[in-house]
This record gives sequence, C-alpha cells and structure tokens, in this order.
Amino acid sequence: MSEPSATPSDELIEGRARVVALDPSDPANARLEAERRPACGACAARASCASRTFGGWLGRRPLAFSARLPFAARPGQEVVVGLSSRAVLKAAGLAYMLPLLILVLSAATASALGLHDLWVAAIGGLGLLAGLALAGRLARRLTVPALSVLGPAPDDEACPR
Repeated sequence: MSEPSATPSDELIEGRARVVALDPSDPANARLEAERRPACGACAARASCASRTFGGWLGRRPLAFSARLPFAARPGQEVVVGLSSRAVLKAAGLAYMLPLLILVLSAATASALGLHDLWVAAIGGLGLLAGLALAGRLARRLTVPALSVLGPAPDDEACPR
C-alpha cells in the first residue's frame, strides 16, 4: 500500500494521518494512524446526519496502516495522505453492490420457483448474508496500491482534519 496508483485521470482524495512509529531498519516505512470521521463531518446537516450517528455508535478507534514516506518524518508528525478515487469506487462497489446483487438474484430465483413470500424473503436475507461474507472475503484478498503519502501536513487549518 505504499506506491501511488493515481494516474493523471485519477484524482486523489486527501486526508491527514499521524506518524505513530518509524521502522528502525528503514525510517521511510512508517506506521500511520488516521482519525475515523464521517465524510459529512463539515456539512450543514451534520447534526442530523445518519452517517455521523452510526459512526458514534461504532466507536472512534483510529485507522492504523503502514505506508512508505517520501520524506523524513518523526513520530507525532502529521502528513497528508492521498487515496485513489478509483480505488474508493471499486471498494464501494464491492461493499455495497455485490451483497445487494446477490440478495436480489437469490430472492428473484426463489420467487421464480414459486416459493411462498416468506421463503422468498428468507432466501433473500440469506443471499444478503452470503453477499456480505463474499465481499468481506474478497476485500481481504484485495491489495490495491491506492494510498500514498503526499507530504507533510501544513500547519494551518486549511486542510481538514
């Protein structure tokens, strides 16, 4: 996850992370942490945002990951990281569309077989669970070099935390 995969036509989504530790054998390899926050954290509807509400229920543990630094850094320093928008779209498709597709296909198949509505709903629910399990398994296998450290974070607040 250390090499940028962005092409000229692929935009990066930028965020901040904090350097937690440097690899003693290679200080360019760092352990980073990024605060988990809803994407709508700065919008006008944040008080009634469902994403913000669910995020609060699920906890605020930081997201930890490793990356290669293109500059000298020290633990505690904030850096700007870029994530390929193409990789985000692929991950969203995997997480949302695959389970939904399997739910619809399994329910449609059960309905086409003439099963009672209760069985159609149950089979659709099992299809959703199977789709979620498959998406989780595929996500663990996925190794996309989509994240890159772009540079040290500016000290001003122009870059959102």
